[in-house]
Amino acid sequence: MKKEQLINFIKENIPNISVTQTGLDTIAGHFEEIEFSKNEFLLKQGKVSGYYYLARGFVRAFTFDSNGNEITTFFYPAGRVAFEASSFSCTSLPQNIYRPSPIARFMQPLSKN
Repeated sequence: MKKEQLINFIKENIPNISVTQTGLDTIAGHFEEIEFSKNEFLLKQGKVSGYYYLARGFVRAFTFDSNGNEITTFFYPAGRVAFEASSFSCTSLPQNIYRPSPIARFMQPLSKN
């Protein structure tokens, strides 16, 4: 992934927030390129979601109903950030420490590139 792709995404999606080029470079520097194969999992039930900028391909988010049937909850196309929002509703621990919550959904790529 070219960092410029991610930087342009940030600029287009938060136009009312002023971020210097150095700040944008710092943010982009926290992302690393990872390639996933089709049907490999980015996220499995019980894990905490990360943030994934999709440079190419599609990702499907899904869960299971009470009968064990897969239920697709969302499709993420290229040029978007994919993450499971429920992972970021924090769980309170003693001493007011918060941690991200494990999720009950899955995410997997639908295409290799």
